[in-house]
Amino acid sequence: MKIITSFLIIQMLINVFFVTEANSTVIRFVHSETNKEEQETINLIVKAFMNLNDDITVNTIAVEENEMIDYFLKTAKSGDLPDLIYCRSHIASGLNQRGLLDQVAVNEIINQLGRNRFFQGPLAKVHDTNTNNKFAVPFSSWIQGLWYRKDWFEKAGLEPPTTWKTIEKAAKYFSLSKDVRHGILVGTKADHYTEQVFSQIAIANNAHIFNKKGEVVIDSKQMVDALKYYKILANFGPTGENDWRARDYYIQGKLAMMFYSTFIMDDLAIASVAQDSLTGQNYSDLEGANFDPELVNNTGYEMVISNQKSSSYGSLNVLTIANTSDDEKSYAANKLARYLYQPSAYILFLHMAPGGMNPVFKDIAMNSSYLADPAYLFTRYGHDNVKKIIDGQDYIQTFGYLGNTYFPVADEISNQEIIGKMVHKHLFESMSAEDSVSWAKEQVEQIIKEFDEDVL
Repeated sequence: MKIITSFLIIQMLINVFFVTEANSTVIRFVHSETNKEEQETINLIVKAFMNLNDDITVNTIAVEENEMIDYFLKTAKSGDLPDLIYCRSHIASGLNQRGLLDQVAVNEIINQLGRNRFFQGPLAKVHDTNTNNKFAVPFSSWIQGLWYRKDWFEKAGLEPPTTWKTIEKAAKYFSLSKDVRHGILVGTKADHYTEQVFSQIAIANNAHIFNKKGEVVIDSKQMVDALKYYKILANFGPTGENDWRARDYYIQGKLAMMFYSTFIMDDLAIASVAQDSLTGQNYSDLEGANFDPELVNNTGYEMVISNQKSSSYGSLNVLTIANTSDDEKSYAANKLARYLYQPSAYILFLHMAPGGMNPVFKDIAMNSSYLADPAYLFTRYGHDNVKKIIDGQDYIQTFGYLGNTYFPVADEISNQEIIGKMVHKHLFESMSAEDSVSWAKEQVEQIIKEFDEDVL
């Protein structure tokens, strides 16, 4: 197991010892953390809970994230959903639309925890407009932003890259610089990374796949303009088809800006983590480099960009409780859920992936125990900067949502990589922006016709 902040692990171990036997209510807790070390941490937290509640037995079940939909389909059809679920918000939304979640229990938990403690962005993603209730409790998130060489920007007298205009200006400036090889990294392969980057840029231009009525509007002028703008940025980046791996250019000092999630934080700050990006093996025009210990200090980050509106891209994990006729199991699941938000348990959980798992509570974001992560990552960034990154949650948006409305078919659109393919056609297949979005509209409409309502 990873080295965990000492006082947190001690608190957990105190609660784990001397577990007593009792007649128990048995519940199942399904989560998506399948890494061995992460499972050990979760099991430690659960054992501590069981020692404090010896009338409850918790069976933890780890399910790969890409297998969760099939898992829930099978258990839902058999009427045997697990009692407490930790999953991505869109999966919980699919369960909710089928009436499988206990909204009353969820809203009780949110109220008990303190509704005002939450960042409002995550809360908006779990809102059911039909019932005006929440269907899940936000738990953690990762956030995408634009990471850039702050020291280079300052030397050049450039504004921070927060808008379409300032991003394009900086990308062009550094692409023409003799000292910098490339201005910006955006995804150009027909893959999910490209979808993530393009989503943030397009939504900042108020471009969406659906309108409020659920009509397909992916061929809007806003989307066309976003695609044209994206191509401009791509021309200022490394040549060819690029995915997340091209972060190597940034870490080796050959790139001014890159779109990336908060999972990049340790790569920029910790030498051992950065090693796989410091070789010359992945790109013929990179010779490899030594780790730059000042890179973390010289990196700025803008989690929110704007054009017609402000936009950040990210992913939200939630806890939710299944509908059940068993009051004892419902009570036990409710109790475990609330325990997982107790600071000692919650922070220990988040520290499994510092930066990759961000707290949904505003007060935890500045909690001294949370900021004392095992790798001292947040100390390297500075606590004010960590807060700035986490605050980006309030603007998290994806193409699957419009306001508080979620469109389940968006997951199938993403699975078939329609957005990445649309971008690729404009960048590499000599297709105009107008024709590319028209092609995408045809694909989306076909997916809708074939969409299986049983798919979550």
